[in-house]
Amino acid sequence: MSLTPPSNVGYLIDRYLDGQITAQEMDRLNNVLRSNASARREFAKHLDLDSSLAEFAASQSGEEAAVRDIVELNAMAFKRTTIGRILLSAAAVLALLVGSWWWYVKLTPFATVARSVATPGLADGVQVRHEPHQIKTGMVELITVRGARLVIEAPAEFFFESSQRLNMRSGRLTADVPPQAKGFTVITPAGKAIDLGTRFAIDISSETQSEVHVFEGEVVAQSTGSSRKQLLTAFTAVRLGGELKSTACDVRYGAFVGDREISAMAEAFRLGQRERAQVAKTLLQQDPAMLAWLDFGVGEEASPLQVGSQVIGARRVQGRFPGTSAIDFVNSEDCVKLDLDSRIPAFTLMAWVRLNQLEGRQNSLYSTDEWGELGQVHWMIGDVGRLRFAIKGSEPNANGDSNVWLESQPRMDSELQRWVHLAIAYDSNAGKAVQYLNGQAIVVAPMPKKLLAALGPAQVGNWKPKEGFRHLPRRRLSGRLDEFAAFARALSATEIADYFEASTPYK
Repeated sequence: MSLTPPSNVGYLIDRYLDGQITAQEMDRLNNVLRSNASARREFAKHLDLDSSLAEFAASQSGEEAAVRDIVELNAMAFKRTTIGRILLSAAAVLALLVGSWWWYVKLTPFATVARSVATPGLADGVQVRHEPHQIKTGMVELITVRGARLVIEAPAEFFFESSQRLNMRSGRLTADVPPQAKGFTVITPAGKAIDLGTRFAIDISSETQSEVHVFEGEVVAQSTGSSRKQLLTAFTAVRLGGELKSTACDVRYGAFVGDREISAMAEAFRLGQRERAQVAKTLLQQDPAMLAWLDFGVGEEASPLQVGSQVIGARRVQGRFPGTSAIDFVNSEDCVKLDLDSRIPAFTLMAWVRLNQLEGRQNSLYSTDEWGELGQVHWMIGDVGRLRFAIKGSEPNANGDSNVWLESQPRMDSELQRWVHLAIAYDSNAGKAVQYLNGQAIVVAPMPKKLLAALGPAQVGNWKPKEGFRHLPRRRLSGRLDEFAAFARALSATEIADYFEASTPYK
């Protein structure tokens, strides 16, 4: 069967729309529509229908979409008074094709699994059709028949209505859509996103809220039940919510796993990196100097060393390995309350972090509630990716205050928008502090000797100054936190490097 409409199809469609088509010409048009998918697609396009009807007309949509679009076609028929009778006839032709199309949809692959990480039933090479899928752990990369590259991260529920329509009930998705797949549509409970040739992402946080993030190109976003369509361009995002509303929101670049990243994560998982990370974590947790280990697991997965911490607001999401947990700081109130209740000469803080973006001059990792007592600690990331550490000292510095700073050189935002391991090792006996990024010491600075660190009530993540310190600006942290560990000693460079190598999710 030819995929290109006959040369006279355009003429017949024009005659049809002008209401001048003869009975003989109508028979010819109906015969073409019955036998040629490309002609049906062209016909639907001329009727100004949306992407779902275009797919239906191309023999690639589901039964519900097909019936819905035929109803819409009938409604249009009655509105176009000059050609109502003919439109109704064409709708009947399309309706007769529904039965044969439905079994075709059941057998037609819409996408193929290019790469999977811990997703049972969706192994590499599996063809994905209309059937529903639920992935509780891991992630999967799909390539549609038109070449759209999709990465879906658990927990997620989805099914394809067609090769150009993906219905998602939950989960996170990144889509890289080439020109030949322009019009690819993602439907969520809160609304839909129609691609116009771009790279975009979807985050479905609940039945009533979804976010659309555009990284390149353009996307049309529309809330469920609303006729209003928003054109989103690069570096913009919108939150689709209840009551037909949509509101602008921050673009969270690091919130989504892309096709380049998933390959390194799939290889690490295949090589048993998750098991090595668990062994390395268990060994460190046996250290007598351990103060806390927050892994944000639930039930049996939770570390007993996170007792005394309290998660405020942050949403639990998948961690850096399938089946593990992390918390996602999105709103400015999201944080973890933690009191290490220690005054010690040396300590190490370390965390697995994935930033959505850098906001403001200071992005807080760990900050004591107050900033006035000798030895209080603030650990942050600056607006250009500088890793910053400050401890309250007693001797005025060149700026006239007593803050002791340790700051790295700027880092690229993209470097921090994937899983990175950060650590600060402070040793007042040796009179130094060291900042680490992915197991490597990136900056060393002298510290006042014998200055005890006061690790009392603190906030991990977003930091809100207490009463009496409101003159200090609030500090955001937008991103995921997988682990946060604290020790009452300065871990060595070898210990930190070894833990990074054993626990990285990439290979």
